[in-house]
Amino acid sequence: MKPDKVFIGNIKRCTKYISHSRFTGNVFIGEECVSLNSFGYIESEDELYKENAVLVKTKNGGYIDLENFNSILDYLKIYKDDAQRDYNLWKTIMPTHSRGSNSLFVDENSLKPYFNSEDKKEEISIYQLRRRQKSAN
Repeated sequence: MKPDKVFIGNIKRCTKYISHSRFTGNVFIGEECVSLNSFGYIESEDELYKENAVLVKTKNGGYIDLENFNSILDYLKIYKDDAQRDYNLWKTIMPTHSRGSNSLFVDENSLKPYFNSEDKKEEISIYQLRRRQKSAN
């Protein structure tokens, strides 16, 4: 994995998620709804869930907490979730915005690179990253 994909950041949990629709329009062909458009805003609140988590950015823009890499099975689940971006069955890949009440997401404003520019030259494995993290604590 490339070192520029590793960050330190905060994970937040959504505590309130209410969708307010101002306008909703449906398009029907016969009795079948073929299109649904809704416009409005989302009222949300969040709280800090985990501070300074080590996060790995996926190729599709999501983030994974390093603590979720515990076995090869976890790696395979994450790989499958990343390949099927919107089908996050195992809830391992976190977006940068809330998707609903009690959902976890990464605070994009808190992200900082894990490695400095000198360390970014070499590839690093998840195992090496976990070892490095344990030795830092």
